[in-house]
Amino acid sequence: MKCNILCSFALSSTLFLAGCTNTAFEESERARDELVGLGKTELLSCAGVPERTARLSEEVEFLSYTSEKVAQLPADTYPPGFYPSYGFGRYHRGYRSTFIFHGGTRSEIRRCTATFKLENDKVTSLTYHQNDQNGFAISQCYQIIHQCLPEKKKK
Repeated sequence: MKCNILCSFALSSTLFLAGCTNTAFEESERARDELVGLGKTELLSCAGVPERTARLSEEVEFLSYTSEKVAQLPADTYPPGFYPSYGFGRYHRGYRSTFIFHGGTRSEIRRCTATFKLENDKVTSLTYHQNDQNGFAISQCYQIIHQCLPEKKKK
């Protein structure tokens, strides 16, 4: 299959973005373990002021942070362009061929909420809630916690 410059760029961009998404996912999952034990003052200094807080008792507190972005996704399964269409239907008057434009984009909001549970001012757990069933929104939670993560240990 021949691939022109535009095709090569699209393929390399897709692979690059897929790599970014996997890294954000992996780092977000790593944060669930590595941020346990982090003090409240350190959490506030690296993640900032939370959007919501809830105190269950003198010892137990929850801090929630939310991040979201608008993602541009393909509107349908066809690459952009005009495609021939035959038959009866919405785009036809009688039986003849026409060309229908396929392509374009649609917007989707990807939102992730990171909730830290603190006991005695120390992080004991981190949970994520996202609005994307495919799990792509977890990269938005990475935007919240990436400043708090310690550097990876070299193997």
